[in-house]
Amino acid sequence: MTGRGRAIGAAYCGHPVSAPFLKNRAVRADRSSMGINTKQHRHALARSVAATALVAVTATWSMSGTGPRAEASDGDSPISGRVFRDYNANGTFDAADEPTQGGIVVTLYDDAGQSSSTTSADDGSWSVPVASPMGDGAAHDRYRVEFTIPTALSFLQPGPEVDDPSGHGTTDAPLTSDGPVVVAAAGDTDVNFAVNDPSDYCGTAPDVVVSCFLFGHHNFDNGTSTGADNPALASFGWNDDGDRIVDGTDPVGIAAADVTTVAPIGTTTQSPGIGSVFGLGYSRSENALYSAAFQKRHVGFGAGGTGGIYRTDRATGETELYVDVNAVMPAVPAGRPYAGSPAAGPDPHPDTAGGNWFNDVRDPADTSIDSWAASHRGVAKIGLGDVEISADGTQLYTVNLATAELYTIDLVAGDPITTPAEASRIAADPIPTEQCAADSDAMAFGLSIHDGELFVGVTCTGESTGSASDVSFHIYTYDPSRAVPWEHEVEVPWTATNPSWSSFAWKDWDSSWIGDGGSGHPALASTDTGEGITFLLEGQRYLSDIEWDGQDMIVGFRTRHGDQGSSVAGWPDARFPTVITAGASGGVEMWNGASSSSGDIMRACWDGSAWVVESGAVCGGTAGSADSESAFGGPTQSWFDDRSNTVHPEGSLGGLATFQGSHKIATSANAITGGYISDVAWLNLDNGSSDVGFGAIRGGAPSSGRNGQSVVVYEGPGFGANPGPNVAGVGFGKAAGLGDVELLCDNAPVEIGDYVWLDTDGDGRQDPGEDPIAGVEVTLDDGLGHSSTITTDANGRYRFAGLTPNLTYTVSITVGQPSLAGLAPTSADALAEGGADGRDSDGVRAGTSVTATAAVGAAGHNDHSFDFGFRPGLALGNLVWLDVDDDGTVDAGEAGIEGVAVRLYQGATLVASTVTDADGHYLFDGLDPGDYEVEITAPAGLLSSTGGGTYEPAPDPDDNTDNVDDGTATADPTVVRSGVVTLSTGGERTSEDGDNASNLTVDFGLHAPSTNPELSLGKRLSSMEGTTATWQIDVLNSGDGPATDVVLVDELPDGLDALDATGDGWQCDVEANVFTCELDHPLAVGETATVTVRTDVTRTGTIRNVASVEAAEDEANLDNNVGGDELTVDEPTTTTSTTTSTTTTTPRATTTTTAPSAGAASELAMTGSSVFALVIAAAVALVAGAAALRAARNSGATPSR
Repeated sequence: MTGRGRAIGAAYCGHPVSAPFLKNRAVRADRSSMGINTKQHRHALARSVAATALVAVTATWSMSGTGPRAEASDGDSPISGRVFRDYNANGTFDAADEPTQGGIVVTLYDDAGQSSSTTSADDGSWSVPVASPMGDGAAHDRYRVEFTIPTALSFLQPGPEVDDPSGHGTTDAPLTSDGPVVVAAAGDTDVNFAVNDPSDYCGTAPDVVVSCFLFGHHNFDNGTSTGADNPALASFGWNDDGDRIVDGTDPVGIAAADVTTVAPIGTTTQSPGIGSVFGLGYSRSENALYSAAFQKRHVGFGAGGTGGIYRTDRATGETELYVDVNAVMPAVPAGRPYAGSPAAGPDPHPDTAGGNWFNDVRDPADTSIDSWAASHRGVAKIGLGDVEISADGTQLYTVNLATAELYTIDLVAGDPITTPAEASRIAADPIPTEQCAADSDAMAFGLSIHDGELFVGVTCTGESTGSASDVSFHIYTYDPSRAVPWEHEVEVPWTATNPSWSSFAWKDWDSSWIGDGGSGHPALASTDTGEGITFLLEGQRYLSDIEWDGQDMIVGFRTRHGDQGSSVAGWPDARFPTVITAGASGGVEMWNGASSSSGDIMRACWDGSAWVVESGAVCGGTAGSADSESAFGGPTQSWFDDRSNTVHPEGSLGGLATFQGSHKIATSANAITGGYISDVAWLNLDNGSSDVGFGAIRGGAPSSGRNGQSVVVYEGPGFGANPGPNVAGVGFGKAAGLGDVELLCDNAPVEIGDYVWLDTDGDGRQDPGEDPIAGVEVTLDDGLGHSSTITTDANGRYRFAGLTPNLTYTVSITVGQPSLAGLAPTSADALAEGGADGRDSDGVRAGTSVTATAAVGAAGHNDHSFDFGFRPGLALGNLVWLDVDDDGTVDAGEAGIEGVAVRLYQGATLVASTVTDADGHYLFDGLDPGDYEVEITAPAGLLSSTGGGTYEPAPDPDDNTDNVDDGTATADPTVVRSGVVTLSTGGERTSEDGDNASNLTVDFGLHAPSTNPELSLGKRLSSMEGTTATWQIDVLNSGDGPATDVVLVDELPDGLDALDATGDGWQCDVEANVFTCELDHPLAVGETATVTVRTDVTRTGTIRNVASVEAAEDEANLDNNVGGDELTVDEPTTTTSTTTSTTTTTPRATTTTTAPSAGAASELAMTGSSVFALVIAAAVALVAGAAALRAARNSGATPSR
């Protein structure tokens, strides 16, 4: 069958432009009908699943107007396929790694416009029976299949397409996406559609960044020689596995060149220092990492203090303080702890590098408990929480712990927020508190953006009641556009997470400590490590991070006591012993002031309508790792196995990172792969184990057979001698030495396309029965000097991939290329109104091409709606011939001229160009109705036919007169142009080809101009004195070349006697009453040479005089070379004097014979004519009068006057 794929644009098929948060509660409650199959993602889905029988669908065919309906019968062959999430954007369903997608609307159309719809099931399958005939008595072979992403799933975008040369029959090959608009045949079973959330894409092996905590002031003074080289942010690869990338030597498994310092903690030469940060958010659009200030005992803040948010440019490595919320936002309000302090709370640390960092006392002179315990109490109460960046990169989200507010910050690259006047770019919204025993118990920290929604983790601390039963953890979604912005999604109750069987029990928050007369929590059972040290691991946990595996939540927890101490550091009050084995409160495990963190990772599975938290290490019917906390003598408590050894059953530090389809999650950890280290470890998302396909875990593993993957960031000091009052190791040992984990994911790729088809009926709409056009060259131009050309495949599809997001491109197709011969662009945007742009034509005529402007959207926003339809077009021709006789008509024997350049214009716009064939014919086809002009360039030596004046200028070419010259020479005689020819559909003459869609009558005659002269002769009488007549003879060269050896001959008739002949450039002789004059230079084209001839008139009657001229060259017309005159001389008249008897005679010449006339004076009159119709008037003496005069002279008498 003929299939092809389409992708949905930002507003295609009712799919609106995505915003950060678009779903609503009703949508989420209905996930059962439009959700993804998460089990398919967690467990390898065999290929047989993709080939299982598809769900049965009852479909009703209907027409969008009036007309009968046809019910599909059981015997009809359905069209079917599957919808899937394409995490890796390869257009292919990777069944083991990618889930299916329900809730996508699938609609089939036939040529008559009848349609039938269904919705993909949770396993992605869909099937629509097709009726044949479909109610109109006609068989329908092919159908247009359209996939529509509903508004409820508007966070999804169409995935990439993949060419499928095998068509859509049953096949064992992997499922591939055909796009949102496909032509399919009855019985096709493999019509598939890929969708993606661009935020899910992360490439194949992204870089990982983790925030690192270093002892001391942010200006790197941590008492070690390597402090200046230690990073506040460190980076490595997702698939790395090795040791000691910081403060270590000879890294194992990671080449030194691969150890990347993303941002230093700060030096005396670099400002600003980042200092203590936890929350990390990566902006793909900016290629920049944002980090937020975090309160941790013994670790100083950066240049922004408790409210600092930093931006690190990944390309340059430069870091800037993007905003200090303390400088632009209001102070902590009344009723909150730290009221009146800067917005994110006060800085409890020493204010100098040389301060008391060992005990972390801001003012050593202040010996009050409040001063010495301030940094301890401020953990998770001052500073900022997690960081998330919206999918479009325009907003940053974080939590102000001091004010219990969610911050939404408008991001503008290159424009940090520096003054209170810019505070309008920060929106602050109070976090929800209704789930907690008191408003003051609500604390938000962990954030996540998933499927277009912001999820916020809220911890109820139980502080107000002092009861652990009031500790709980809640996840909300937040959307300020909703009437109720905060919606509660899932609760993780204290009872579900508390390992009551062990010494690792969770407790309510209590900021007191043993030295301040606190609430006196009883000592817990101790665990002897064999080192003579008792650890008290009473935890005060909070929900620190949220990640995703399909639709399942992965929730991270962090403990306050992991940030309230260090492996080797002073307890807040130096009055107390260095070894504490009992009575610790506030969840602090101490030995010489040491702490050990015990976070957690939990899973909440989506059951189709809600998230269900794991129980007994089982989630969604799938059991977690059997090697979880049961290894410590208790029940299998947690789905994830984040233990290290018998002392550390909970090693996570609450920072998580994963990307869809990877099957593993990374967590910041304490001692998962050994003692006294801070590492990033990976766990298996399919079963919760640490086995992700790497080698055996190193030191400290409880069993030698465990496999795992980790990168050891720090290996800090363990228990031992105190190194001094102001010195600590680089790492925090078993305390929380690392923070958040963030992936530096690439942008999801963007492609556009995709279809060129033959619009047989010319309506601009893609009908199922209309064929694709293969072999069409399509060009993409980015407007920046770069272009690319590809060719449509056998299914008429084309795609340009790897495009730059948010850039406008131009897609163009040259009309008249071989694959489009005889075709014209169809009408554009016939269906642009009403959301059906995916099935009309987008090409707009622009000169010799059709173009479409493609405004590419954000990363991952594929748009395959740029289609081009071509219909059978109008044509115009026909002949350029050699008009030998220059008469403007095609005569027998006159041949066409090959290779003449012919151009077609609409107004001043060049539409197309070609050359004449071997017979002199040309043709422009694929034309739209309209007015055209044809222009040719005459070959050298040829000019437009003159037709003897009949056809120059040429007649109207639109009169359809055939075989006549329709061209008129322009100012450049080599360029010949027709008049306007109007083409109309079905209105052209059929005499030449029987086709009323073509005008084949626009012909051009060319002739070869002569290079010979063309002489003509004119003659006139210029004066008459007595009997002497003076004549002027003009010789003109009107030819195409000069005349040489020009000779003029004037043979005088009887009655005229030669006197002399003269003229410029002429040499004249007379012999036997014949003048012969020779021109002494060539007579140029357009030049006239004049000879003056004097004669004596000697008789009466009619006198005919003939003159001629000739040259050395041949002339086309010799008739012009001869000229003559006729003169009529009358008889003389007689006048009688009354005083004498003398009779005087006066000769009289006229052009006709007349009777003598009386008068007092005599007059000679002469008229004449030449073959050139030149009128010559002259007075000549009558022959008789001339004789009398000569007789009087001879006798000496004086004639009478």
